[in-house]
Amino acid sequence: MEHLNNINYFSYVDTTLRTIYFNLKSCYDQSQVERLHKYIDECEYSHSQKSDIMSNIIDHNMHHNETLKYLFFHELHHYLQGIAYPYLYYLTCIEMKTLFLAHHQINTHKEEIDISDSKFIRVEQSYYTNLSYQLYNYRFEWKGDKLTIDNNEINPEADENVFCTNDLVENSTSIFHYKIIYGENASAEGYWKWLRNPANKSYKNLFLFLSNRLGYEMIYEFLPVISLLSFYTTEPLHALCTLFNKVEYFGDDSLNYPKKGRIILSMTYQHLDFGFSDYTFITDTPVGFITDEQIKKFLDETETFHLHSPSKQFFEEREIYEDALLNPSKNKNFDLLAKNFRPIAIHYNFTDFQTRHTAFHYNIPADVDRNNVELEIAEMAKIKDTVLSLTSRFNTVLPRTCHHGNCTYFKLNLCHRWNAIPKDYNFCSFPSWFALNFNKEIDPIKERLLPLSEKRREVFLQKENDYTDFLQNKKRWDYFHDLTSQTYILNISREIVQRGDIGYAISFIKMLSENKGLHSANNCLSFCMADYLDTEEELFCIDEVVEWCKELKSSMPELFYYINFKSRENDFLQFIFLEHTYKRLPGKYEVTLANGAWEKFIDSEFKIFEIFCSSHQMNYLYYFKKTFSPLI
Repeated sequence: MEHLNNINYFSYVDTTLRTIYFNLKSCYDQSQVERLHKYIDECEYSHSQKSDIMSNIIDHNMHHNETLKYLFFHELHHYLQGIAYPYLYYLTCIEMKTLFLAHHQINTHKEEIDISDSKFIRVEQSYYTNLSYQLYNYRFEWKGDKLTIDNNEINPEADENVFCTNDLVENSTSIFHYKIIYGENASAEGYWKWLRNPANKSYKNLFLFLSNRLGYEMIYEFLPVISLLSFYTTEPLHALCTLFNKVEYFGDDSLNYPKKGRIILSMTYQHLDFGFSDYTFITDTPVGFITDEQIKKFLDETETFHLHSPSKQFFEEREIYEDALLNPSKNKNFDLLAKNFRPIAIHYNFTDFQTRHTAFHYNIPADVDRNNVELEIAEMAKIKDTVLSLTSRFNTVLPRTCHHGNCTYFKLNLCHRWNAIPKDYNFCSFPSWFALNFNKEIDPIKERLLPLSEKRREVFLQKENDYTDFLQNKKRWDYFHDLTSQTYILNISREIVQRGDIGYAISFIKMLSENKGLHSANNCLSFCMADYLDTEEELFCIDEVVEWCKELKSSMPELFYYINFKSRENDFLQFIFLEHTYKRLPGKYEVTLANGAWEKFIDSEFKIFEIFCSSHQMNYLYYFKKTFSPLI
């Protein structure tokens, strides 16, 4: 995890899931934000439309939001470090294993658990060590011209020159970040000035400490490569001292720095040879040098451990990608990295939007089942965040994703980073999801976790199934809400027509009726058949469209109650249900109604409206006139 001081940015890389999280204000002004809020809410039940809107918002901010671009360079480097630094890669896999272990311990615990304020579920101490290893502090000191680590007990408030492994990670990222911003104009002197400018929020504690003795020119040149090389051992900070104490052996050929550094470490440390499954806890892992053979063993054993593990790709062409990582500002190296190592998931939380209007943006390879991967990432994120909320305070330094302060579960803080926030908290899926995944029922009043009985399991299972059906329906419909006409334009694809899926339209109409109310649902619907725009024939002349519409009307006689005949998009419907003949003329159709066709149509619809409206205690004359007056 990133250093806690980074909460000023509220952006971080989830090293366990290799997902980047951005939490920042958008580049829109308040009036634009309010309009977008309303627009997104109107697409509440259209997964595809909402996804398109959020994609456009993200794309706009990536081009116009300077803070987001600034943070993107920073967090992308952290993502790349988790790929390119061997021991950091190992640590991320250990984190994953640790979280599954903690989840299992909670799941199998058979007694009630107190989760009142300041109470946490206690798991093995080594669990906490695994997750906070990179934040363990060491005091550096110079003994003559040698950099050493003082192993005496540290007083964090009084001692100076105290650093953790994460400082090594962050300080090298600051240099990478600077090089991206200034490109070919980047220099040691420029970085020294940039670093000392308070306006540039950057990590500099380790850089300044080393520069005071060795000079900023040397540290600018060597800290990035020595940072990378230090993670070729299982004790990065000790390796840092070793490499700086032997920096004269690197020579002046920067292209050979990585190779020479690995030789130094290879001659200094014992070579490691163990399997990933041999150790569960960091404290048990042996100290030594991670050889290429050991890297290969790690990668072979953990390739499927993560959803996304591009480390093998990196090490197959290590020389090329290491040069790009250490020198991102030359020869389009950054473009090379960004193209070949795109994070599989990025979470965008624009803090001036409602927290439920956050979005995961996925970069999933074409040969992978997108829906399954998206679901798996979201579920793993839920488990991780909930485990952390149950066992530690890690999540409290991150912005909360839920805004429903009146919910009885809110104060328990278990759903601090929940990523499926509903419009109404009474319909939140968190309680049922938690019960089924942790084998415990949350009692928000007594603030306890209760063992889950079979009877209660069935109740929560039904709730979870209902929620799953709801999500599937959201993904089912593709529609747009025209705010000017207050009309919902439902796209009917060619595929839906050809397979005769009238349930697609019926379920959408029922959803509108339930959410808007039957009165408001009157004249609110238009059909759009965009897939047929490439044909010269009118819709009422296409057999499969005519058949689909007639089947829909047969199953839902009151269909026209919902149709907005003021919209020209619905003109084709009247001709499907009016007996007529037509003649194709240049650029148009000439339609002739049969004798008595209009009277027959009106008489039939009047009877339908009378039965339908009367059954709902509505004035059928009013709604009949309101619906068909645009056609008269």
